[in-house]
Amino acid sequence: MNCRPVGGEGNEGAAGHCAVRVADSQRQIDQTIELIPTSVIRGTNAVHWSSGSGNARTAKYNAGTWAKVAVPAGMSSVQFDNALLGSALRQTGLNVLQPYGAGGAHNSNHFVYATVTGADGVVPGAPSQGFTLGAPGLCGGGGLSTGDQCSP
Repeated sequence: MNCRPVGGEGNEGAAGHCAVRVADSQRQIDQTIELIPTSVIRGTNAVHWSSGSGNARTAKYNAGTWAKVAVPAGMSSVQFDNALLGSALRQTGLNVLQPYGAGGAHNSNHFVYATVTGADGVVPGAPSQGFTLGAPGLCGGGGLSTGDQCSP
């Protein structure tokens, strides 16, 4: 997973906007999945699935800062990748066309948190650091809180 800076003019990097990526070269899978506000129906969510490392959406994230999510005990990496993809599909259904809330349950960071925990994983906390406001919702927090349910 990874977080990139967002925050508006004059406030670049105030908060992190996060995505989860499932990459397995042997199975030719490389998907970056993120929740974004859509312009189709103003103020609601869309889930963007980007293929490949060269995709424009994936390229917005610093390639050197993707953090690996530890594979849960009792799972193989293939099983965990499959669980992440399935969890992302479930979260897509729960979040599409909901009002996007920068500090609410329907934001990019909470989407990543729910996707990873829905696959029995634990979100690494490091990508949420370095932003003035953190990454609201990434570690289970509500409102503008990042939360405290990430691994150190």
